Amino acid sequence: MSTDRYNEVLKAVHFLTLDEQQKLLEDLLRIIHTSSETRPPRSVLELEGLGAEIWEGVDVEDYINRERDSWEPWPKKKHTIMEFRGFAKGFWADVDMEAYIREERNSWDKEDNKD
Repeated sequence: MSTDRYNEVLKAVHFLTLDEQQKLLEDLLRIIHTSSETRPPRSVLELEGLGAEIWEGVDVEDYINRERDSWEPWPKKKHTIMEFRGFAKGFWADVDMEAYIREERNSWDKEDNKD
């Protein structure tokens, strides 16, 4: 639909009563719903080959190696458990540790007795 036709229709809607506008909206929704039901489902396979011209002449192996080289290297420093001390302190602040440990031990006992 051209922009001019669309604008004509939109202007005409302003001359309709509120009831007529609501009926028009219901009819439009019904038309859209019906047309979407008849449209066949799309497949991701339709995208196959899209943008292939961008990769023409590119050595894929070289591209991947350059991309990997641009990533930040893994930290060379080994971390110790002490660096994480206090990390989840806020999480455990309201936990009754004795009750938690007791519950954990009980769950281990239950698992051992299943055999």
